[in-house]
Amino acid sequence: AFVTISAGPVNISNITVDGSGANVVENWLIGILYLDGSSGTVKEATLRHFSCSSCDFGSVGVWAEGSSSANAVTIENSSFHDIDNSSVVGYGNNLLTVKGNTMEATYVQIQWLPGGGSITGNVMKGGQGGVVVESPGTISGNTISAMSSGLFYQPGALGGGLSVINNKI
Repeated sequence: AFVTISAGPVNISNITVDGSGANVVENWLIGILYLDGSSGTVKEATLRHFSCSSCDFGSVGVWAEGSSSANAVTIENSSFHDIDNSSVVGYGNNLLTVKGNTMEATYVQIQWLPGGGSITGNVMKGGQGGVVVESPGTISGNTISAMSSGLFYQPGALGGGLSVINNKI
């Protein structure tokens, strides 16, 4: 990861994280990583040019993981583009809020597995999918366009409880 947060809350704003020229041999190339036990906000950030042909899985703009809702991460009013896997990955039982962002990754814009929270008012374009979700929570007011699949819901261990309203797909 270019930026790693291991405690919190840590708030990041008005930053550009540019992966141009990164030469990494790892499983993932990540712009901003919130580890378990951390929390915070990414606001008005630009994450761009993350491509990792030598990585096993590719690259991610922001990865937030956590074992409880105390690991709350908010990503708002930010821009993601030229990322070869996903703009945002939420992993674990953390509370993830993604709102007001523009996203243009190659694979999936948001992978939300399996915490909770909300995905609201984002503009997602291109790639293979808009949102892959296994979480209870709310997906509302998003515009998802020019991709193979807009929303893929697969209830995980936490079961149902997903509300999807007023999106344009």
